[in-house]
Amino acid sequence: MSCYALFSQKEGNIGILGYGSSWTIYDSIGGNTSFDFNFSPTHIERLSNCTLDFHETCASICDENGNLLFYTNGVVVANMEHDTMENGMGLNPGYDTDNYASGGASNMQGAIILPYPLHDKLYYIIHQTMEKAATSSALVAPQKLMYTLVDMSANSGKGKVIEKNIPFIQDTIAAWGLTACRHANGRDWWMMVREDKANCYYRVLISPKGIEVLGKDCLGLAGNGEGYMQAYFSPDGEKFAGHEINNIALFDFDRCNGTFSNPRYIPVPHNSPWWWLGGLSFAPNSKYLYFSSELFVYQLDTDATDVAASMQLVAEYDTIKVEVPPSSGVWLPVPFWFMGLAPNGKIYIVPPNAAQVMHVIEEPDLPGLACNLVQRGQPLPTINAYTIPNFPNFRLGAAVGSGCDTLVSYQSSVSSEQVIVYPNPAQDVLTIEIPTIKGNFTCIIYNTLGQKVYEMQINQTSTKIFVGNWAKGAYFYEISTNNHKEYGKFFIE
Repeated sequence: MSCYALFSQKEGNIGILGYGSSWTIYDSIGGNTSFDFNFSPTHIERLSNCTLDFHETCASICDENGNLLFYTNGVVVANMEHDTMENGMGLNPGYDTDNYASGGASNMQGAIILPYPLHDKLYYIIHQTMEKAATSSALVAPQKLMYTLVDMSANSGKGKVIEKNIPFIQDTIAAWGLTACRHANGRDWWMMVREDKANCYYRVLISPKGIEVLGKDCLGLAGNGEGYMQAYFSPDGEKFAGHEINNIALFDFDRCNGTFSNPRYIPVPHNSPWWWLGGLSFAPNSKYLYFSSELFVYQLDTDATDVAASMQLVAEYDTIKVEVPPSSGVWLPVPFWFMGLAPNGKIYIVPPNAAQVMHVIEEPDLPGLACNLVQRGQPLPTINAYTIPNFPNFRLGAAVGSGCDTLVSYQSSVSSEQVIVYPNPAQDVLTIEIPTIKGNFTCIIYNTLGQKVYEMQINQTSTKIFVGNWAKGAYFYEISTNNHKEYGKFFIE
């Protein structure tokens, strides 16, 4: 199956991490670091006007030209000016964020930001948080998966959170490991959300209809069931891998129907006293998969007949420590922990201790030691620990020739100039006008979960819908005739 890249799509080109407020007493290392991949070489600089702390949860989004729109640490949503977005406080309410909100949420890949297909300026933040056990103070896996909706047309382009903390999966799910893959149609998004302590996955589709949970698939191959430290789809969208506590789970993925096949489990070598701490990332070529077990980094050839037999050790921690803060006399080890593939084709690996360095795999498409893992190869202007920005592959396009690589044409006689929906926001009555109507049209209205809340036939120029008893919030309409469709949004206050 072939695919093509949409190189103009640069939504993942800026990542922000670090400790914006916690380390400001140390002028030389406090603050946040920005990775800007719009430049070559990558611009890595300290942000003087950003004070958000990141613990593990870290996600951001740019427009298609690479201009920063907003970002989150799993507790706060910040706009491109590094101020709190309107209504952007209080993500992930619960024990974990209530007690540790000052440092950001503590779920690696605990949030991901995706554009709402065909709804210009609207973005979903999909997020989770650890919760407290009913019988003790211990943290347990998330009990739900939530979304928050951001409207970037508000506040002169600075954005506004218009819906927040809305659950769409009510079940115990695996902590960490939220990731997404573009649908083979090149427009929609898939998420495969693992049930905790099981090998069952919720299939989540994000389309113009909203967020749809399309069921739960169980593969029947038992892993250890403890969730993923990190999980990613391959850049070509044809594979999925997750780092369990002591296994690498590897699947083939069908971007048309959102299903896994060919499950493989590769044991993680227990070479470290903290072997369960580890990250994972695919190489740009989707062939090689890297994973760490704190003191070691390995490479797998996912195209091999026997993937486990292809394992090669590509780095062992050299035990060199770094002084934090400078001149303090405190020296910390900086082994390998979480990792992520960046738009510049490199894989960055963060240590589990606060430090001004990252490790870098410079040539991840090359086999074995030729991948050139450079320990502490990326200096940082500020302190960072644990944090890697979480992005899907925005450059992945339609799977050409897959049979689901084409979309219904939305350029039709139903144009945004011809469909008028008012007032917006509405309170009691919503009016839909199609001044040049010819024939019958179908109007379907969805909520932000993709659930159909209203449907009717329209055969006149002006139609009124009573919405006075509808719940307040955002709604989306689909007005269609034959194979032509027009999408839009409105609000009820």
